[in-house]
Amino acid sequence: MSYLGKIIFVCGCVILLLVQCEDTKNKEVAAPINSPNGQIISIDNPSQTKVSLIPNDSIPPTKKLEKLTQDDYPGGTSLKGYLHNTTYSELIEAFGEPTFNKESGDGKIQFEWVFKFNEEIFTLYDWKTYDVNYTINELTTWNIGGKTYYGDFSDHIEQILNDKKVFVK
Repeated sequence: MSYLGKIIFVCGCVILLLVQCEDTKNKEVAAPINSPNGQIISIDNPSQTKVSLIPNDSIPPTKKLEKLTQDDYPGGTSLKGYLHNTTYSELIEAFGEPTFNKESGDGKIQFEWVFKFNEEIFTLYDWKTYDVNYTINELTTWNIGGKTYYGDFSDHIEQILNDKKVFVK
C-alpha cells in the first residue's frame, strides 16, 4: 500500500472511530483497530482526536494453548475431527511427550496428548491402531477429541506444526 493510501486508510479509520465514539466525549476510551502496518490505532479521547500507535506485541494473545497432565484431564471428550499428514515424531517435537504414553486399558489408544485451548479441553490421539510401532513409525492421521467445536483448536495446532517443519528443496 502506498504512503498516501496508508494516510487515507488511517484518516478513514479515525473518522469512523470518532463517529462511533460520539457519545463518549470527555471520557477515556480505547477503541483499537488494525492499521496497515500491523499496529493498533487507539484513540485515547475522541474529543481530542489523539491517536496512539500500540505495538502488536503488547496485545494479549487471544488463543491460549496449555498441555495438561494426566491429573488435570477431566475426561469425556469424543471425536470431533482429524489432524492429517502429521507423524508421531512431529507431535513430539511440537508438544513434547504425550500426556498418556501407555496403551489404554482396551488397547484402542496408544498415545494421547491433552490440551486446554481457550478454556476448552481437546485431545490428539491415535485410534485403534493396536500397534505402538505402527503408531510411532507410520501413522499420519490423528483423531481430535473435544466437547465443543474444534476448528480453532485444529487451526492453531496445524499452525504450530507448520512453524516447526523444515522444508528441504
